Amino acid sequence: MNEESLFGGGQLDFLDLCAAAGTSNPVLEEIQQRSSDVVLAVFRLAKIVVVHSIDNDAVRKIVNNTHEILTTFSGLVGESVTITFVQEESIFVCGELLRGTRAVYEAATDLGSMLRTCDVSEVSFASEVTKNDIFTFAKALSVSLADPKQRSVLSSTNVPHIKARTVDAILSHSGNEDESGLDMRKKTLQTYASALLVIREFYESLAAGRNVLPHRAKRIAQKLVMIAEESESTLMGMTTLSYARREDATRALHAAILSILVGRQITDDRVLLSKLSLAALLADAGRAQVAGPDRLNKLVRLPEEIEAAVPSHSAAITFITGGIRSASAMRAVSAFETTWMEREHILGRTYRGRYEPTVLSKILRLVRALLDLVAPRDISEAMTPFDALAELSSRDWAEPQLLKLLTSTIGLIPSGTVVEFASGEWGVVIGPSDNPEATHLPRVKIITDKRGKAVDAQGFLDLGVDESAARNLRISGIVPPGKAKFNVTRAFLPD
Repeated sequence: MNEESLFGGGQLDFLDLCAAAGTSNPVLEEIQQRSSDVVLAVFRLAKIVVVHSIDNDAVRKIVNNTHEILTTFSGLVGESVTITFVQEESIFVCGELLRGTRAVYEAATDLGSMLRTCDVSEVSFASEVTKNDIFTFAKALSVSLADPKQRSVLSSTNVPHIKARTVDAILSHSGNEDESGLDMRKKTLQTYASALLVIREFYESLAAGRNVLPHRAKRIAQKLVMIAEESESTLMGMTTLSYARREDATRALHAAILSILVGRQITDDRVLLSKLSLAALLADAGRAQVAGPDRLNKLVRLPEEIEAAVPSHSAAITFITGGIRSASAMRAVSAFETTWMEREHILGRTYRGRYEPTVLSKILRLVRALLDLVAPRDISEAMTPFDALAELSSRDWAEPQLLKLLTSTIGLIPSGTVVEFASGEWGVVIGPSDNPEATHLPRVKIITDKRGKAVDAQGFLDLGVDESAARNLRISGIVPPGKAKFNVTRAFLPD
């Protein structure tokens, strides 16, 4: 289908329609920047009811402060304030993984432990929440924490504008339990959350001068491959490419996911794909080490003399942390070739042009180049995935066959894109259609009706498979990220 039939109008430039007015999603930025305040406010509320009686003036003061923080946050992000504890070390605020200092994480972990004592793993505060609602919540929490026999009081008390509940199976899951009963999206979410925390901690340790790779990183690489075997589209949904973060750990994790999905179109060898996945997770290890803590996750371009040292450092770290074995050597080669190819303008041809880099290294380089365009390391304007693909196609080094594989993987309209339908509804693209011939018809989830009001939770619609849905939901345009007044990532989380 051509551009005209896709949008039902005259001659329209598809890429122009997709160009974003801004460089990021302001809703997500607000959540990321202020989520620590929300978690700390609820944590202080929980702590105060343990120390003081519910009618103490100190409790009233904390209730007022908590109300102010919650309502301010809700007004900024345009939705209810939800804190979800997926596992002991994975805390989400409005569907976004909590970002904060070690002190914030310690407080959040303590809060999660207190809530689990009350058989609660998620609390949600509506924008209309009042001080009296929060006081009632605090009172129920006090009773549940004080008496084990009344631990269910918090979850059973009907508090206006506040919900306290238990999120299903994922919370009681441990690494030694059978995962077969878990919903695929929940399994993917859990793996994603764990991976992000592990890689973020590893990169921070590298920047500080330590280079011990957590054993969990290898397990994460393997689990990503296994999840891709069960549901590629679910794993793809975690990347939400339109809103890729300008952060080293997130970039590494997204590169691993995309590399696996592109690689699966060439091979289904688990071992090979796991090596590619781990190489993607570690490729920026050398950069983190030579850049140091002051430049980690910062929007700065490194001096050429520092950039030139990255490939050798990445290869050395990848090899050393994996032990002296052939698998470590292969990962080191991938990390070395990938980071060298990215710096050929400084270092010259890889192997001085005598040897060709491996196909896996070329895949990783292509994927990382895409991420560099949608989430630049410097202050360059971020591109939409559409524009990024067009830009990659103009690069001399980008091989057409691999570009085709990448486009086939992420779809003509990549995951995370907010679309408007001719009928007025807005939705989020969840991934490519299961119909390989319908690259112009993605899988979507409806978020708002034609009046702009949020719709009830529902499943995904595959416009390439469901002919009725394709007729009723004709895509009329792309919504720039800055105009999406809802949290896009939330669309990918379990209902």
